[in-house]
Amino acid sequence: FPSQLLEAETMRNIFMNNYHLCNEISDRVVQHFVHCVETHGRHVEYLRFLQTIVKADGKYVKKCQDVVMTE
Repeated sequence: FPSQLLEAETMRNIFMNNYHLCNEISDRVVQHFVHCVETHGRHVEYLRFLQTIVKADGKYVKKCQDVVMTE
């Protein structure tokens, strides 16, 4: 379980401020982290990752917003 929090932190650092990469993220990855929130609770690491991918470089990533909202 703590390793999943580290996974979220690592992923956050990879996607942070990279609009292009956030736009390319697969729905499955986003769904995985939404599922982590549902299963393990609203840990800061999961929420920060989701926050990071819905807005990057000051621009909103519509694709990610849509996936997060539909989950």
